[in-house]
Amino acid sequence: MISRRLVTTGLLAAPLIGRARAAERFPSRSIRFVCGYLPGGTTDIICRIVAERLGPIMGQNIVVENRTGASGLIGAEAVARSAPDGYTVFQNSLAMQTIMPQLPGQVMTIDTTKELFPLANLGGVYNTLVVSSKAPFKDVPALIAHAKKHPGQLTFGSAGIGTTHHLAGELFMHLAGVEMLHVPYRGGPAAILDITGGRCDMMFGNLPELIGFIREGALKPLAFGSMRASPLFPDVPLMSSYLPEFQFSNWFGMAGPQGMPPEVVSAWSKALLALAKDEELDRRFTESGIENLIGTREAFQATIRKDWERWGELIRNAKIQAG
Repeated sequence: MISRRLVTTGLLAAPLIGRARAAERFPSRSIRFVCGYLPGGTTDIICRIVAERLGPIMGQNIVVENRTGASGLIGAEAVARSAPDGYTVFQNSLAMQTIMPQLPGQVMTIDTTKELFPLANLGGVYNTLVVSSKAPFKDVPALIAHAKKHPGQLTFGSAGIGTTHHLAGELFMHLAGVEMLHVPYRGGPAAILDITGGRCDMMFGNLPELIGFIREGALKPLAFGSMRASPLFPDVPLMSSYLPEFQFSNWFGMAGPQGMPPEVVSAWSKALLALAKDEELDRRFTESGIENLIGTREAFQATIRKDWERWGELIRNAKIQAG
């Protein structure tokens, strides 16, 4: 028979144990950082650099987990359905947060605008206009002149309809007043190979995927679409010097599930702002063709709102639909 004293002691202790667990300092165990794409790509590179440099700041291991499929939505859904305790986060992106939800015909397994909680921006990938090293045009004005003289004949490749490569090409056509043919591929590498082989004319691609080809001389960079030139290729001009309204940075941020406690969100914010000052992260980002964009959650939300309006307008005006 259990004594009344033991029962009473247990009842008194239960609230104390509950409060102790609730007050457990975050983080107290390993963290999962879910990447929605295959190892070796741009998103995976950012994830692994961030995880390695952020681990010591948070005092815990941060394990990158690749959950691929459905243009990253498999990973996004896994995080959105996880416990909102801050121990599972996701590599969010411009495409997933501002383009895919507005693209007619795009199948969305979750509402990324409501089921993911943006924490901070992480890295910006330099949008880079590249052509074959054998292309007849040496700069952007020559390309525009050629496109105007031969409407609809120049081709630009992308990793698929509605991707950042595609929308950058649509933006270029709109601002330059030219007509070109969009050729969607199953991934950026396939488009790059066709450009180097002379079967496609150009691509508005992500610099990390292009660095090796540029250095080998297989691709020629004509302009950076971002607000700054990459330190890797400081002599490449900005697209805005020819088309002032062309500014395109393909960003990748961090998000968690909705419902995280304020103290957990605060812990993440402090850790990420500390990471923003990490010189080794800067060095590794730079050598990989990535720009450090880590900042406050409020700044990230402002970026999301701005890009939502900008790319939504372009999608509607260009009548872009998911394939």
